Amino acid sequence: MITATDILKKYWGFDRFRPNQEAIINAVLAGKDTLALLPTGGGKSLCFQVPALMKDGICIVITPLIALMQDQINNLAQKGIKALAIYSGMSHREIDIALDNAVYGDYAFLYVSPERLQTELFIARFKKMAVNFIAVDEAHCISQWGHDFRPSYLKIADLKLIKPNLTFLALTATATHAVAEDIQLQLGFKDQHVIKSSFARHNLKYITLPSENKLDDIVLLANKLKGSGIIYCGTRKNTKILWQYLNDKGISATFYHAGLDKEIRKARQEQWMRNEIRIMISTNAFGMGIDKPDVKFVMHADIPENLESYFQEAGRAGRDLSPARAVLYFDKRDKVELRDKVALRYPDLPTIKKIYNALGNHLQLAIGAGKDSVFNLNLNEFAAKYNLNISVSYNAIKLLEISNLISLSEHNFALSRMRILIDKIALYQYQVKNKDYNQLLQFIIRSHIGIFDNYLPINESIIAKKTKFSLQKVVNLLEKLKSQQVIDYIPKTKDYQITYTCERLSDQNMRLPKDVYAARKTAAEKSVDAMISYLDNAICRQQFLLDYFGEQTPSICRQCNVCLGLTSPSLNVDNQQRIKTFILAKLTDETFIEISTIIKYFHQIEPDAIMQTIRWLNDQHVLTIDKSGQKIIR
Repeated sequence: MITATDILKKYWGFDRFRPNQEAIINAVLAGKDTLALLPTGGGKSLCFQVPALMKDGICIVITPLIALMQDQINNLAQKGIKALAIYSGMSHREIDIALDNAVYGDYAFLYVSPERLQTELFIARFKKMAVNFIAVDEAHCISQWGHDFRPSYLKIADLKLIKPNLTFLALTATATHAVAEDIQLQLGFKDQHVIKSSFARHNLKYITLPSENKLDDIVLLANKLKGSGIIYCGTRKNTKILWQYLNDKGISATFYHAGLDKEIRKARQEQWMRNEIRIMISTNAFGMGIDKPDVKFVMHADIPENLESYFQEAGRAGRDLSPARAVLYFDKRDKVELRDKVALRYPDLPTIKKIYNALGNHLQLAIGAGKDSVFNLNLNEFAAKYNLNISVSYNAIKLLEISNLISLSEHNFALSRMRILIDKIALYQYQVKNKDYNQLLQFIIRSHIGIFDNYLPINESIIAKKTKFSLQKVVNLLEKLKSQQVIDYIPKTKDYQITYTCERLSDQNMRLPKDVYAARKTAAEKSVDAMISYLDNAICRQQFLLDYFGEQTPSICRQCNVCLGLTSPSLNVDNQQRIKTFILAKLTDETFIEISTIIKYFHQIEPDAIMQTIRWLNDQHVLTIDKSGQKIIR
């Protein structure tokens, strides 16, 4: 009899599971609805991939992370495991073929975005599928108390009306007690069952530092710290600014955000993974699904929007269990801007309605028409044409998506796609008669297994390199093959893709559900309050995070800035910053400064409080105390 460990060894090459993985797998094999709470790096995907390979039928994986679907499918394909994906932006024909293969093919996994579950096409085929169980990834999205609530997740439980004996495995890295309870309720668990790993990270120092000059502070710390790191920024613009600043200071770094071409992002990610580049500067687009155990530090140049995001991003440091740091820089403006972001993310209802109508007019879609239609949208052109703010337009469209009126697919998540329309015998005959296409077709067939059955992503640049054709020639040949109906070729676009999940509604009928707008906005405001409270409260940083996620712990970490006394009442944040600035300014012109000079200069502050700051800055490698303990040296 094949065991879970046998599967683990055969496909992944590991001899043993991580904590709680085997317990989760056994629960799934026993048909028990289970909520798995595993922190970042805990190996969630194995918890559904292993039992799926041990059971007959196909495992349906529901996830909103379209960008990661293809990565997981590619990783499985390299192991000889067949998987499919259905998500927004695919044509009706692509979806029809994929669902057909899920019913009649020998596929182990079907990855589905949650909004696809409600379509008539999916439901009709789902009834015919031999489903072994359903894995619900990013399960916190099902709860309105979570940080990324999505109403489309509320429809997942309806699948049990069709197949009452279905088993659900819900997985998430971050969930408070209220969210965990809500997930089980919304998924209709037969019995409550949670398997939870501790969120405590004893090797990770959580540090919050006020800063009046983040660029210089980040450079200073980056020079002191060794090893690989990530620096998160709140905007794409800031990633480039910080990269340029670090580059000018001779620090090995690159930047990454969703607006870059997919191939550029892939190349930079691989350079960082191979340690050819030391620091990755990124928006939150970077990190999901990245398994790099030797990250020594994660810095935040901007405050994340909620503690769930912060915990996930900070948790990418120290996965190898060696000492690591999570450093968050902030200033007074950051807190104000964080609250302003909530207002920007939730435009008022008349504005949302105006943008919905403008979108329909722009796409020349009649009221009552357009269900399941897919359109390309250049957001810049759209906003300029109707004199709209781009950010407001994007956020309004996201709210329309959450309301299940439309679906938004971002261009940078997808490569071009292709499928061969004729059978293998007919294709061979075509190649004999049309030798100009032979080299191109031979390479595609060899390198894209399953392209006769499914639409697969292709990369024209790689094809050009391997065939020694120019990129333009590859595109031209593909277009000609499409015109001759040998293949179907869907070139990638730099536009967004909008799919109308229902017909275009009239002004009178267009409404947003309360749970989409009012409840979601309130939840976002509470998340911001919790994030700011984390910065302001003099509570052990790790203890604060564990309490937030419902894990009671009487102990303190003894290594965060609170435990080490940086936030003691005798020394407020402004004075801490003044002392640091004074010391660093002196060391610009001098090789050392006497500690007694610092104490004398800040005579209005208790000497013990000053020494707390100096010891802290030394511990964080911001400055160095010499062996005598009396001087600070460069």
